[in-house]
Amino acid sequence: MSEDSDIKTLAKLEGLSFEEAKSIFEQRQDLPPTAFCGPSYSYPSHDVECIRESFSRLMIQKPKEWKKIATCIQEKADRFEINLGFHEASEDKLKKLLDWYRKKNQKEEEECEECDD
Repeated sequence: MSEDSDIKTLAKLEGLSFEEAKSIFEQRQDLPPTAFCGPSYSYPSHDVECIRESFSRLMIQKPKEWKKIATCIQEKADRFEINLGFHEASEDKLKKLLDWYRKKNQKEEEECEECDD
């Protein structure tokens, strides 16, 4: 895979612009491939902060391979004794969690728009 292709994949999977993805891709080059749960250096899961952020973004973006990525993130979270609830979650629980994340982010965006006035 070419670097531009990897950057485009990263942008698509994580909901980033190409420029944002390129910057992040370059920063992530120092990490081993095992530090990521998604293709093209997406969904880093090498520390507690990255695990939580990656899972949050995954639940918002929900790419085609989200279940495989979520399982990987949960496995890495287990090493840090973080329970994201994925391995216990039913489809109904996951839908509720996804709806909660979407509502939370929508409120934050609406509040941010009010600040711009």
